[in-house]
Amino acid sequence: MRALLPVFLLAPVLAQDPGHPRVVEAPSSGDPTKAAAPAAPLMTEPAGIRPTAPSAASAQAQLPAGHRLRHEQTEVLFDQPEADGPLWALGSNYKVAVARDRWTYRAATPATAAAVQPIAFHLATVVVGGEQLPLAGRTPLRRDGTRLVLDHGSVEERLDLRLSDLEQSFVFHALPARGEMRIAIAATSDLQIGQDGAGLRFVGDGTDIHYGGAIAIDADGDRVAAPTRFVDGRIEIVVPAAFVATADLPLVVDPLVVSRTVSQTSSDHAHPDIAHVPDGVQWHVTYNRIFGPGDWDCFVRRYDSLFNPIGTVVAVDLAAANWFRPRIAHLNNSDVSLVVVEERQPSVPVKVRGRLVRSVGTLLGTAFDIANVAVDSLVPDVGADPNPASGFFTVVWEHAYSGSDHDIYSRQVTGTGVLRGTNPTVVQGNLSYQSNPSVSKSCGSTTGNEHFVIVFQQQTPALDWDVHGCLMNWTGVITTVGGNNTFPIDTSVASHTRPRASTPSLPLANGDRRILVAYENVWSQNGDIDVAAIDQDGLVLARANLQVLEGASTVRAGYTQSQPAVDCDGSRFVVTYQEPWLGNKDLECRITEVSIGGDQLFAQNAASFRSSTANEFTTDVGSQYAGDGLPHATFGLVNDRDSTTSVYGIDAALYDSAPTGLLAVRSTSCGGDLTISRSGSLTPGGTVSFTLTNTAPIAGFAVGEAATIPIGGCPTCVLGVANLSTLIGTTLSITVPVDLNLIGASLSVQGWMLGGPTATSCQGFLHLSDTHDITVR
Repeated sequence: MRALLPVFLLAPVLAQDPGHPRVVEAPSSGDPTKAAAPAAPLMTEPAGIRPTAPSAASAQAQLPAGHRLRHEQTEVLFDQPEADGPLWALGSNYKVAVARDRWTYRAATPATAAAVQPIAFHLATVVVGGEQLPLAGRTPLRRDGTRLVLDHGSVEERLDLRLSDLEQSFVFHALPARGEMRIAIAATSDLQIGQDGAGLRFVGDGTDIHYGGAIAIDADGDRVAAPTRFVDGRIEIVVPAAFVATADLPLVVDPLVVSRTVSQTSSDHAHPDIAHVPDGVQWHVTYNRIFGPGDWDCFVRRYDSLFNPIGTVVAVDLAAANWFRPRIAHLNNSDVSLVVVEERQPSVPVKVRGRLVRSVGTLLGTAFDIANVAVDSLVPDVGADPNPASGFFTVVWEHAYSGSDHDIYSRQVTGTGVLRGTNPTVVQGNLSYQSNPSVSKSCGSTTGNEHFVIVFQQQTPALDWDVHGCLMNWTGVITTVGGNNTFPIDTSVASHTRPRASTPSLPLANGDRRILVAYENVWSQNGDIDVAAIDQDGLVLARANLQVLEGASTVRAGYTQSQPAVDCDGSRFVVTYQEPWLGNKDLECRITEVSIGGDQLFAQNAASFRSSTANEFTTDVGSQYAGDGLPHATFGLVNDRDSTTSVYGIDAALYDSAPTGLLAVRSTSCGGDLTISRSGSLTPGGTVSFTLTNTAPIAGFAVGEAATIPIGGCPTCVLGVANLSTLIGTTLSITVPVDLNLIGASLSVQGWMLGGPTATSCQGFLHLSDTHDITVR
């Protein structure tokens, strides 16, 4: 273990430049050597490489429960993803899309059904006293709170949306004639339609919708039943002539639409991600919630600094397309978060789309394309610049050039949703198969030399997978390593998949930074998590198996660890992952703190942070440092949760890494009750303090390397420090410079006193305390 000399410990903390002049470089252009190719199938992991883990149990350290998100929707949510598209609204178990003269109703449908089966409604004709009323064409849709109005000219069609049902009504302010009223509504659907008492019933695979019998009500409150039937593809509502003849206007004809399909607790939640928002110190959590087969909606939930929910759920996308696997990052200078997803629709290539969410919980603009080409664009991820003065989002994805050749692409996005450059940047476009890209949450602190770190897996001729990386500066320009855009991180014989890279650390004294990459080793002990430390020159400093670092390589060797995530608090790193136990019947989430010291890796505080009878899985982590570029010990954790009672949700919590370094006490005291009390944190940028108690007028500390040196003539006294510096005084404070090269360095501190009680002292005057051995972590 390297010794940490006092001259370094007593040095001042390195000053951090709050910003730096920024010159925007043009991002790289697209790859001119490859043309579009047919859409390729999604990559699947090799089969048969993960046997079931043996049944086992271990003592688990449980973190605070945090917040359980179960899409606690208390009001109807609205969304207009496209400027010229329909307005979407979501209730607890239905959604509607309303255009200018028609609307579509969808009931929430179990995932076991074949598909969501919508009903399209369009007012076809209105006949009063034998006279057909003129109906206006496409007129602007009006919204008043939860009421939507389609103005057909001679009649208003209103949709009053409530959490669990929708009330349709037709309002007549004037009638050119009196007599029997016949309202015909075209209803197009693959559902079976039949009579249900006074109303209608639409039934299909997992779908049961009631369209209530209508009631006509005049201005005085007089009312009459209006028979409702389905005839030749149309809903026909008939208001008796006698009632129309005497009705005071306005006259309202009012059916009710109710879905009886599923409850909100049975709708699966999935794919959570988290980002820190410096404005007001809050967090944004994004996630999917399934509405029905092939239709995943996307949301953001906001939390304050204590992880209390703020406001209501933000609907990022409610349309019928599948917004799948959202990822999120926050851009400090624009105060917006960008959510990126795979948008999946039948019969068209998968696209990468994005949507901006302000810190106040409102959407900025409509959804926009980031990658929309003739082939699939898959597995997007996003990082953001924490600089408060300038910066961009960086998005990466997998470009399915052909069935045997996928590439990694990138594109930067401004804080207003504008794509930078004329083409994507080709991170890696060779003839090998690259997949599962990810990008660091941010490019690091705002002290210069910031880079996003892009990592991905690449298939080898032996059909295993290696991990490769790319460094991209904050303006989207690739920094080459050895003349190449990418560099190898782990090319050993084992198969390595699903890599994730941390935000780069604070800079060392020489301006360099440290990055931790975590990935699956699918050929080790049923599946392990490996980690690699790299610097910002693309040099791999160290690699290790995370279980070995944790000291648990024999305890949990048969357990399958998978789907890691990682981020940095400025100096140290947190890795999260999922792991089955109890014979693979229950998934739980684990967390490990990792430090990089030179070419060594250290781990501590390994524990389960989600373990119950439910399945907890698909973890992710984002640091406060990634959001604002300032050192913090705070991380946000999220994970998916499924229970055996079909109750689904997302867990979200704060984690304080509470850095202290490693502290141990050796028995070296003699000469009475001289003791040391200790407090503080021995980490880069931290301070640890020592205080002597029960002292005489002349006392102090010996500081140096750990040693065990008997003192001649005093058989009970041991000097626990060598190559020492002697300091006089009863208090000692040591501040560690912000230099990650000091991680793993050690120091020993022992108290001494001259005089005082002589009965137990050495040679009648020397007293020594126990020795405190401390290691920077």
